[in-house]
Amino acid sequence: MNNRTNEILLRIKQYIYCLWLALTGRNTYAGNGNELYRRLDDLKKLKENYCVALDRWEEANKKVGELSKSNAILKSQVERYRVLVENLRERIRDKERIIDEYEKTPIYNKADEKKD
Repeated sequence: MNNRTNEILLRIKQYIYCLWLALTGRNTYAGNGNELYRRLDDLKKLKENYCVALDRWEEANKKVGELSKSNAILKSQVERYRVLVENLRERIRDKERIIDEYEKTPIYNKADEKKD
């Protein structure tokens, strides 16, 4: 209870002091006004920076979307090329088997004998 009484007395003292300053023509809140305007300017700058950051965020999201689409297209192209290469390799293997079989035939062997 003693602590509560001290707080009340302190507030009364502050009130009387501010009242006395007001009666003598001094503004006790003049320093606070300048501080308030400075903080308001800081807040405006912060708001502008926030708006710029949001704009950049939206631009970045658009770019990410575009890059995702491009990436999907490139992946499908790479997959098509991979399938094409595998098909070509299989065709080359088939041609090599045909050539190997041809080399084993008697017609091929006779053509070699005629050249010698």
